[in-house]
Amino acid sequence: NNVATACMYPTPKTLLFKTDDDPSPTLHFDEQNSNNIYNEMIIRKTNAILRCQPSQTIDDNDNTHNWLLANKNDENNIVKCGISVIRYPAPTGKFPEHVDHCNDGSCVYLLSLGCTAKFSVATTKTNKTVFEFQSGDVLVFDPSTEASISHGVPSIVESTYHPIDELLEFSKDDQETTASFDSLRNYRYGVQCRVKQKNTQIDERRLES
Repeated sequence: NNVATACMYPTPKTLLFKTDDDPSPTLHFDEQNSNNIYNEMIIRKTNAILRCQPSQTIDDNDNTHNWLLANKNDENNIVKCGISVIRYPAPTGKFPEHVDHCNDGSCVYLLSLGCTAKFSVATTKTNKTVFEFQSGDVLVFDPSTEASISHGVPSIVESTYHPIDELLEFSKDDQETTASFDSLRNYRYGVQCRVKQKNTQIDERRLES
């Protein structure tokens, strides 16, 4: 028959943003419009938390650490930011482990919203770690080939309690807001902010080797 049936293992879906042009999977911001909600609520708030963290002994050649040291203390240092969102159904949503191979000197701020994700991370120097990436958590990492940070989503966790329940209680008289928040019960949203700063220097010789 011609009736479409739901697939047994729903796949993650990249959401489209409504723009002045055609719908786009990525929102782009530059210096002229850096005062946007993503910069304010994700990048700057994450940097504020990082400022409160004690200094640690880290390899001076660690690109992610050096990037954060430069960027977290200078809120005007961001020149480009690309935002994309992937929606994962619970509990079957998953994404294979991969390396981004993004060699433009950017850094990624990844915010998790909604259901908890089982998230895996591994590098050439460390064994694979799988942790619970909860709603409101942010992971910052270097997406370059040199860093070779492999990451993925093995599964999404179903739970009888959800942090969004408290928000729904406050917004129960607002049907539109309630409907928006209610979708977070059944999905995990990965909000990726790919950020580039002014003083990023890329060694092209290393990228070619």
